[in-house]
Amino acid sequence: MAKKKSEKNLEALIARLEEIATTIHSGDVGLEDAIKLYEEGKLLAQECNERLSTIQKKLETINPSELKDDDTKDNDTQPPSDDDGFQDLGRDNPILLA
Repeated sequence: MAKKKSEKNLEALIARLEEIATTIHSGDVGLEDAIKLYEEGKLLAQECNERLSTIQKKLETINPSELKDDDTKDNDTQPPSDDDGFQDLGRDNPILLA
């Protein structure tokens, strides 16, 4: 059975995972069948995560500088915080009332 799973592409694994989730959420299966489907889904999710990790490593190997630039760009484009670490100094602030 493991051989069949590894032959499927990532999209097929995700489609099966979505099918399992839909079936379980529909409530049309008994408890024992739902547990079997859950176990299958858990294995499929692990397989998907492993494949995605492998794909990410390949992408980092192919073009590491571009991936790092994208990560830093996301962090640099966030607007500065409005509070800059200060607490709200509204009318009800005890410091202002003193």
